[in-house]
Amino acid sequence: MLTHQNRLIVEDALCASRSVHTLRVHHCEFPEIRAECSTVAEGVTHLIVQLKCARENIQSKWRCDLIDRAIDDANELLQAMAEAELNKDNAPCECTVHVPDQIETTLPERRSSL
Repeated sequence: MLTHQNRLIVEDALCASRSVHTLRVHHCEFPEIRAECSTVAEGVTHLIVQLKCARENIQSKWRCDLIDRAIDDANELLQAMAEAELNKDNAPCECTVHVPDQIETTLPERRSSL
């Protein structure tokens, strides 16, 4: 399990059919809102979309502020990952991180699972 500043949590997981390895990402304030993807960057990006969806249904300013902070934390992680990718020559780790160029601002299309 990996945490970013003790707020974003990334853990190893398996898909529902238990055949594909995935990464599960959530914010410590909102453990019920999770994203499962194959990379950390994709998971954080998807988590941002889910947090934005959750924010639309909230009427309490206090709760909206919490979600906004969670979105900011996720954006900070994406930025840190992008900076690490740019400075990978100076980094002691040989890992590569793919960070999407832009965060999708619209909701992804819903696909029916058959």
